[in-house]
Amino acid sequence: MNMKKMKKSFSLSLIEVLPYELFDEFKNLIKEKEYIEAEKLFISISKKKYMMNNNDGNVQFIEVDNYKKVFPLLGLKYSREVGLLNEKVENLKSEFLIL
Repeated sequence: MNMKKMKKSFSLSLIEVLPYELFDEFKNLIKEKEYIEAEKLFISISKKKYMMNNNDGNVQFIEVDNYKKVFPLLGLKYSREVGLLNEKVENLKSEFLIL
């Protein structure tokens, strides 16, 4: 398999999600129209990890008004020093959010 195909198949197996604990920072950046900075808060997880969390009800979706994009919000704890932790957040709501 050549390098180009390897990169393509690897990139297809990752999904960008926003950790729930960064949601308030994300909202503030969107309000300030700092869209690029807001998108930098997203992290990549495997499709398998995404599907497992989605099936467990740990994924919520956010639609940003005037942005025409829907983002997955992941209900696992997150640390900037360590990264994503395998521990659920307590207050993830199961409704669709619109900012």
